[in-house]
Order: sequence, then C-alpha cells, then structure tokens
Amino acid sequence: IVGIVGVSGNGQKELAEVITGLRRPTQGRVVVKEQDVTGASPGDRYRLGLAYVPEDRLGVGLAPKMSVVDNAVVRSYKSQRRGLMLVMDKCVKFCQNLVERFGVRVGRLNDPIAGLSGGNLQRLLLGRELAEQPAVLVAAQPTRGLDVQGVAAIQSHLVEQRSNGVGVLLISEDLDELQALSDVLMVMYEGRVVGEYPPDVTPRSILGSAMAGNPPS
Repeated sequence: IVGIVGVSGNGQKELAEVITGLRRPTQGRVVVKEQDVTGASPGDRYRLGLAYVPEDRLGVGLAPKMSVVDNAVVRSYKSQRRGLMLVMDKCVKFCQNLVERFGVRVGRLNDPIAGLSGGNLQRLLLGRELAEQPAVLVAAQPTRGLDVQGVAAIQSHLVEQRSNGVGVLLISEDLDELQALSDVLMVMYEGRVVGEYPPDVTPRSILGSAMAGNPPS
C-alpha cells in the first residue's frame, strides 16, 4: 500500500484522475502492467487491471438513481450478457455474491442505491471495483464520512487486497489511517511528490514540514 498524503488541494484528486483516465496529463506517462495507457479510456484501464474508488462515491463512483444490481454489474456488463441482452438472473447472482462478500446491507436488490448508508455505498463500490481481481486499486478518501464500523470494514478490505497481491494507492487526508495502513508514504505539495517516508518511524513533525512544502534535506 502506497499512501499519498497532503493538505487538501495539492493535487491528490488530480493525480487519481490522471492515473484512472478521467483527466489527461500535461506531461509524463501512465503505465499499467508494463503497458502505456496514457491515452487509454477509463474502461480500457479497468480491463487491464486498474480499479478506482473515487472520493465522490455518488457523483462519480455510483449512479444514485440506478438499482443496487445495476450499480454492481456496470463494470462487468460484457460478462453478464448473452448477445445484446443482459442475463438478469446472472446479474442478480453476481450482485448477491458481491453483497454477501463485502457485507453490504441492502433491502431489495432492485431498489435505487440512494437509500443506502454511506458505509454500505462504499462497500458496494469497493466490492464492484475488486470483483474482477485488479492488479492495482486507486482508493481516494475511501473512509471519509463513514462511521467507526464502516471505516474498519473498508480498511480491512484494503489490507486484504494487499495480502492478495493487489497494489493499492491510498489517497487520504487521515494521517492516522495512512500511517497505520501504508508500507510507504509519499507527501504531495503543489502537485508534486516532495518526499517519500517509512510511515512507521517518521515523526509527525517531518511529515508536517513536508506537507507545508518544507521537506527536510
């Protein structure tokens, strides 16, 4: 798990969008599994193994007017189709498995997701992104706004993915979370990485200085 920390507005959101294909970079390349995907669409990047949990779970990650089933299968429509038609039984089974695996508390699977709690929305979103066993997961503010139980559940899934060999880029403003979960911590300031630190032994004062644009020399 690579943690990205910085004061809000220092390029963390833009970094996630560039990596996942929602924003074109002004320079540099994006490489996934040794393939240059700089010009690839978000969908093509996902099919290559790049999953994304955006910080705006309802505005970007999920469609609030669509059902639980539709949101669950939107990334895997091709595997749920027969010809041009979706196989509803297959979609429902896929969704049921996802809901059970990630502990999503729902009513009816055909109900809109707008009525779900923040924690259940995030579990659904994370489960969908991990369903195809990605190589890399970009998780932006994945526990923001969740209660203690929801935070613990999401963090547990991130650690599990690391154990399964998934590379996790964790973008968060929660320094406690980053220091607890990350294997390496990178500090961003004004759109650039200004320092790389071992999270378990680096004093908060050094991280704070780097976040203010004054990394130790």
